[in-house]
Amino acid sequence: MLPEKLDPTSHWRGDLWRDGYRHFGPMADEDGNPPAPPCLYCRIQFREKDKLAMKYELNSNPGPGQGTITIVDGVHYEFDIPDQALPLDAGTYLWDFETFLTADHTDPPLTWLTGSIVIKQDISHD
Repeated sequence: MLPEKLDPTSHWRGDLWRDGYRHFGPMADEDGNPPAPPCLYCRIQFREKDKLAMKYELNSNPGPGQGTITIVDGVHYEFDIPDQALPLDAGTYLWDFETFLTADHTDPPLTWLTGSIVIKQDISHD
């Protein structure tokens, strides 16, 4: 399965994440059925477009310095991204949305969505 590529989006540096993609799912396999087994962990990684250096991560079990994704329904693969800071400098970033079948995410990921985001410099921030 190839990941679906979403349209590019933009975000003002320093603002809360409210206007970007907020909900993913339900997801389905090639036959239109919910994937099996259920999703137990998911993440979005943001990487600099030119260097591909990882800059920030949202995930369903965030650690220090990470943002949150909520697994709404792991069986039907539905996910929400709540209002939160997106601490990225101005620039262009590539991202992908991956799910895992284990809570410790030691299994290979399944990439469902990819995209890009332009973080615009806000004139009220340094």
